[in-house]
Amino acid sequence: MQRLPNYRDISFEQFCREKTNWGRVRQAWIPQTWWTHDSSNRIIVDAIIRMEELPHALWDLFGIRTKLGRLNTTSGPTDEELHTKETLAIVREHFAADLEQFGYDPNSGLIIPGVKLVSRSYEESHNTV
Repeated sequence: MQRLPNYRDISFEQFCREKTNWGRVRQAWIPQTWWTHDSSNRIIVDAIIRMEELPHALWDLFGIRTKLGRLNTTSGPTDEELHTKETLAIVREHFAADLEQFGYDPNSGLIIPGVKLVSRSYEESHNTV
């Protein structure tokens, strides 16, 4: 059996250029819309929650009030330090559907004001469809 290369031995630029398909690393390149939308671009999950909004969504959906901490964080470089113009272009192109569907500005990565993610169940149960 051939041993997979260690992805830690390649640069971030190479990782982005090659969209490395090694073991668990390949999961990094699966757009989130693959899990949340069908081939006709319809939402197929009950709720889509942005990580930035998770504490509020837990309250809204389940009545759970909590503060979330961070576990297993690293002291490595920030996104701004990792990305070059080339890697940003690769990521923006590859994840364009995610950026659009989930209301993120492809240039800044920030949430576009006014874009709300609402569950299909909520829309149907409140006759807003």
